[in-house]
Amino acid sequence: IGEPICRDTFGIHIEKAEAEIDGAYPAINKLFAERVDPSFAYLNREEDLGLPGLRKAKQSYYPEFMIKKYTVTFK
Repeated sequence: IGEPICRDTFGIHIEKAEAEIDGAYPAINKLFAERVDPSFAYLNREEDLGLPGLRKAKQSYYPEFMIKKYTVTFK
């Protein structure tokens, strides 16, 4: 599930596949990307929650850039 975020970026909010099926997630990512309007320069796959497996998967697509995230806590 996704939607335009801004003029040049399409955000992918939810990705679901059967994790037990080898290659299911790369397949849905490829098929989704092929169907996004080509006027979008970027696909934003959103937060990887700091989980090593999700981060590795994101980096395997050789992103043009990744935004550095910070956490703010109030006393």
